[in-house]
Amino acid sequence: MFGHRAGWYQRPMNPSRIRVAQALENLDELQVRSIAKDILTGKIQEEPDEEEQLLTIASDETKGKSTQKFILRAPTGKAAEEYFQKHFSENKFPVDGKLIDCRDLGVGYDFRIETATEKYFVEVKGLSEFTGGVLFTNKEWSTAKEHGKKYFLCVVSNLNEKAEIVFIQNPAEKLNPKKNIYTSIQISWSVTQNQLAELND
Repeated sequence: MFGHRAGWYQRPMNPSRIRVAQALENLDELQVRSIAKDILTGKIQEEPDEEEQLLTIASDETKGKSTQKFILRAPTGKAAEEYFQKHFSENKFPVDGKLIDCRDLGVGYDFRIETATEKYFVEVKGLSEFTGGVLFTNKEWSTAKEHGKKYFLCVVSNLNEKAEIVFIQNPAEKLNPKKNIYTSIQISWSVTQNQLAELND
């Protein structure tokens, strides 16, 4: 990373450079380029307090005011997905077809609906109350943009009381998300060849 600097190999790398390298190591060139562009144009949103477990990324700002809330995904997400499955079995909505569970595949959506001629995609988000924002992963948002009108965002709100369900077709066109970037530091443990050799002696 610092091949131009004399004696670079004899000096420890600056911690800030290490953090940047680790944060970007799993991204491809297009993703890194997009992040750099956002930084240069001032579009990167300041990272909130780490205590807020989830952050709003996709939000409808047409009302001119923010009513964003932050919620834990695990309990509400599971409840929302179960509610959607029940709703679909009873109403065959938003598209009548065969419902396929894709939650464990990491494909950018929770469910696929197959008709005789088409495939549709549904990402389910849950809110414990009536209002609040939702989180899209980069994979989910990219998939939403890729599939356009065949992609549905299903928001199940008020899960703590009487749930309500809303479908947004083509959310990539209708919503204006804010990109949040988080650094992720991973720790690894290395054992030298000499240590291994000593055990075999």
